[in-house]
Amino acid sequence: EIRPRDWSSDVCSSDLRLLARLERVEATLSLAGEAQSRRSGLSIGTPAPAFALPSLAGDRVSLDALQREGRPVLLVFTDPDCPACGDLWPSIARWQRDHADRLTLAVVTADARRLDRERIAATGVRHVLLEAERDVAARYDVTVPPSAAVIRRGEVASALAAGADGHGEAPSHAAPRRPSRR
Repeated sequence: EIRPRDWSSDVCSSDLRLLARLERVEATLSLAGEAQSRRSGLSIGTPAPAFALPSLAGDRVSLDALQREGRPVLLVFTDPDCPACGDLWPSIARWQRDHADRLTLAVVTADARRLDRERIAATGVRHVLLEAERDVAARYDVTVPPSAAVIRRGEVASALAAGADGHGEAPSHAAPRRPSRR
């Protein structure tokens, strides 16, 4: 007669130690994954790091100058090697047009040598700011392009929208709503 085997009696202390070690490894990997998935960007309410960068138009533009009109500033961080960033330029131009009365939108982009200046100029995007060393992006804790943050009254006013999926309707959330007319 064949009887089912009782595996529980075969588990020895070395097996239990191995299972315990595997659980510790899994827990460590889980914690490492959580640390890596930490949202980048500065906390809301943090003073916005000041900057002054050369623009594609040839002048020098500071955060103070962008805030001068009293509107929130949407900073969009891009990189010439990022395909999603390249696809975003027409949307940025549209956002600048559609929200000009409520929002100042500026693009901070890396490595001007690789930038397709003609393509960008054709979109009509204004306030294209050039940084060679990614210092401004680093001070805003931007880890992946494209990313965007809202600055209001000298402070970070939004969580960083990061990655290709993070930009959907960023300007409509960034700008104050127009009063409804009844």
